[in-house]
Amino acid sequence: MKLFKELKKLGYIHYSATTIEELDDLPLNSAERISEQALVLRWFREKYELDSYINPSLLGTKKVYDFHIWFINKEGERDLFIGMNNEYTYEEAELECLLKLIELIKKQKKMKHIVKVVFGKEQVEKLYEGETLTDDELSFNVKEYEFDTLAEKSAFIKGLFESLGWEDICIPELEFTQVSKLNNDIKIVRWRNGIADA
Repeated sequence: MKLFKELKKLGYIHYSATTIEELDDLPLNSAERISEQALVLRWFREKYELDSYINPSLLGTKKVYDFHIWFINKEGERDLFIGMNNEYTYEEAELECLLKLIELIKKQKKMKHIVKVVFGKEQVEKLYEGETLTDDELSFNVKEYEFDTLAEKSAFIKGLFESLGWEDICIPELEFTQVSKLNNDIKIVRWRNGIADA
């Protein structure tokens, strides 16, 4: 697998003056490739919250390396993947780590993060009291939202918590005024949640 070609598909923009193809063809121990791969590891950490590191150990008297990746599993919990091979050099362990990070992101992109929200005071109280919601309540009061990343899901939940306790809210950027000019008559149209007020 061509490492940098796969990274480009995920949206990574390389910093090196060389092309993607040239980067992929460089030896693992070349200074240019090593510095670019360090930036890639940082990109995974900042963009996808995937922390990783190369871990040295001794196999008898031989120094070998493995890699560790911390990630969020499908249950939303922090998990650890350890890539072990008794023959890895440092550079090989780093390459295998990067390939595993790509694999995890591809799986994550297929996995959607879902939040179910119950709306309505009575329905929320029923839920807390362990009562079952009716079919009508399930279809009207329970909404499901789907997100591509855990970060988007978390931001949505944070926004919901910020609005708890308020009866009315307004998002000014979703409400705007538009001037409509028809037959030289100027009419102010106010939009509220995408619907024009009469």
